[in-house]
Amino acid sequence: MRKIGKTLSGNILIEMSVNEWQQVVEHNGIPKDLSAALVQYRMENGLTQMELAQKIGISRTRVQEIERGLSRNMRLRTYERVLLAIS
Repeated sequence: MRKIGKTLSGNILIEMSVNEWQQVVEHNGIPKDLSAALVQYRMENGLTQMELAQKIGISRTRVQEIERGLSRNMRLRTYERVLLAIS
């Protein structure tokens, strides 16, 4: 996993293993900006949670959990699917 992190001097590339990523998600939950971005994308495109879930390839319940910031233990693949769908 590669993740861009911002510093005062600019961007740096941080590499994480899948296990490290899982620990970050388990400890912190889903980043709030992902939740907000998912809701914004869905609303701007006039999608229901079910339609968005089908587009991403996850359940409607999972979309609801992500939007509310309640979903824990998100797998890297799911996170990637969400990002690809809304970008």
